[in-house]
Amino acid sequence: MSHLNEDHVISAIISQNYGYEVTVKRLDGERDLNFLIETNAVETKNKAEQFVLKIFPASEDPSFVEAEIAVQIFLHDVGLPVPCVVPTKDNTCGFAMDFDGQLRLGRLVTFVPGIVLAKCKHVDTEFWNSYGRIVGQVCAAL
Repeated sequence: MSHLNEDHVISAIISQNYGYEVTVKRLDGERDLNFLIETNAVETKNKAEQFVLKIFPASEDPSFVEAEIAVQIFLHDVGLPVPCVVPTKDNTCGFAMDFDGQLRLGRLVTFVPGIVLAKCKHVDTEFWNSYGRIVGQVCAAL
């Protein structure tokens, strides 16, 4: 799928499931397809909002997707700094779609700004201590 066509398809998916007109930027990802989604400021009361659209591989087991969403919602609800799952217009946590000729599951989450660890040139002890605290909080919550 070409970049322009991909952007058009993603914009249509967001419009259909969330009601926003958006701009789209492809993000790196290990397994999922990830897209930075930015809403039109007029639609969101003069404040553009950013989200991440995650599209799961076609081979992903739907029960795994449901479990991942449930864990993410739980961690957010207990106050950990994880992206929040954004409900669709139908008040569901995700959706199914035809993407590049394959049935895939997707979800929209709030964007958490930051730098991808793999792109950091220098990380100090303070960073690793903070990282360890968050990982410990996640483990304790689960």
